[in-house]
Amino acid sequence: MFAQTVDALNARGCVLDVQVTQGPGDAVRISREGVAADKFDVIVAAGGDGTINEVIQGMTCTGEGEAGNAASTNSMYDGPAFATIPFGTVNVLALDIGLAQKAEAMADTIAGEAYVAATVGLAQNKNLQRTFLITAGVGLDSAAVKYLSPRLKRIFSWGAYIFSMILALIRDGDVSLEADIDGDVVRGSTIIITNVSRFGGPHVVAPDARVEDDNLTVLVALGLGRKNLVRYGLAFALGRVPKINDILVRDFTEVRVTSPAGYPIQIDGDGYGTVPVTFRTAPAKLRLLVPEGYVTGV
Repeated sequence: MFAQTVDALNARGCVLDVQVTQGPGDAVRISREGVAADKFDVIVAAGGDGTINEVIQGMTCTGEGEAGNAASTNSMYDGPAFATIPFGTVNVLALDIGLAQKAEAMADTIAGEAYVAATVGLAQNKNLQRTFLITAGVGLDSAAVKYLSPRLKRIFSWGAYIFSMILALIRDGDVSLEADIDGDVVRGSTIIITNVSRFGGPHVVAPDARVEDDNLTVLVALGLGRKNLVRYGLAFALGRVPKINDILVRDFTEVRVTSPAGYPIQIDGDGYGTVPVTFRTAPAKLRLLVPEGYVTGV
């Protein structure tokens, strides 16, 4: 499918510079170098959520970790536009913007002019400053990432996440998280920060969340303990999370997860750093190429 997409882009007159990653961090370096070269109209991440995160990191953070490349909140990042070719274990962004995994559709989007001004998230603590375009979280999802073996991920794809989630439920199912959401202190078993309506796959968890909104959305599973986590997990598997009454869903300016200290954080499906951590929007928005006909806010 990738080769067909490249052929379709060449047929549309696009001049391509294809770079192949060899391991973690390569996409950060390649995209950062692409921005510095100042000769590309679009930088494309071909892969899943983790690849997108690395490319976004390279585009929107300097080598010193400075987040954003514009002076004020909600101004437009002045570098290349961003697009994705959905491959990998899962590509939630492609699902959310309705980008079909078809060569002609992907080429049309990359070569086209339709875009939205996408909000970029930012996770910060004394050891971490990382941007993201999709999701971040603390709780059972981040514990599962801690137990996720790259080898199992390569062999079993999404099945590896299920195995690691069960292991996290056994070992970390009694966790109680505390967070300050714009001055309101809440406790829960899982905290998810999302920039899109879906989480981890096709199921919608935050129906009103959109990447082009001016804000991020937080979901807090308020019930504690393994029984509640199993209940939330079943609701997620059945696509019924929006129908659960004891999940707090709201937009926010700043979320500070304060305890338990040392608990792992996940950003776009990979582990980065530990609690305490603060989530907010990054200084600049990003031009995200979307399929022609994409309707904002729907």
